[in-house]
Amino acid sequence: MCPQAVFVCVIQNNTIFLNHLFFNSLIDGGSFMSTLGSDVKGLLSLYNAAYLGTHGEIILDEAISFTRNSLVSASVDLKPPLTTQVSLDLETVGDGGAKK
Repeated sequence: MCPQAVFVCVIQNNTIFLNHLFFNSLIDGGSFMSTLGSDVKGLLSLYNAAYLGTHGEIILDEAISFTRNSLVSASVDLKPPLTTQVSLDLETVGDGGAKK
């Protein structure tokens, strides 16, 4: 898990309100930085961490949408075991799976 996602998990697990400064730091020109799409493991960590927020946190909803789309696009070029991890997370996280 990337250090930023670990930070988000620690914050959420300790019931501290998620600081939007972290997610806002990933935005450039009104949308998530395109360079984030080249780090699949980081995207996966961000995708999982974004689900730890509460309903209605717009920046987290945007993070989920961006990372999901990026992971789906990248999954075509991935090799096992990463391709398996991405597929499993996209299927279970946020859809009522055990990881949510």
